[in-house]
Amino acid sequence: LNFLLTEMGSELMAGHVYVDRGDDPPPVTRMDGGLLGAEIMADASGYFRITKIFPGENWQDNFRSPLTEPGVRAKVGDLIVAVDGHSTRGVKNFYELLEGKATRVVTLSISSRADGSGAHDERVRPIRSESNLRYLDWVQSRRALVNKLSGGRIGYIHVPNTAVEGNRELFKGFYQQANKDALVI
Repeated sequence: LNFLLTEMGSELMAGHVYVDRGDDPPPVTRMDGGLLGAEIMADASGYFRITKIFPGENWQDNFRSPLTEPGVRAKVGDLIVAVDGHSTRGVKNFYELLEGKATRVVTLSISSRADGSGAHDERVRPIRSESNLRYLDWVQSRRALVNKLSGGRIGYIHVPNTAVEGNRELFKGFYQQANKDALVI
């Protein structure tokens, strides 16, 4: 019923239409897992490879990217061979090793070699959510695309809403692109 009401409200093309759970039982208690602000993929070596690191804006806690913090030596292509001393080899889901470790310092053993040799330890503080990092990456990729396709003549600003976040993005992007021939907002 909630799904049906939500769909009906969206068909009205009206903003700020909400549907609440009603008498449903409360949801299952969530346990925050730790995230590294990166895309991690299983590797043929049996370990897990860093395939992308989201750059983030580490001066804002909500946009902090753990693998880009000062002093952390991790790069795309490196293998994570252990988390807090537990080997990642043979683990089906990498994130089970970070369960319950959001905002707690963990030690990652990182190697550039498929056999895991020469690994060095990096202490990082995982985050609860990568949503802001993925959003920032998406906005930056759109801005770069508009810049490339327009030969640098058109700027791009994404305003996610008309609240605090939208104002932040508008003011953050406006002055650096105000001299463009046009802006896509």
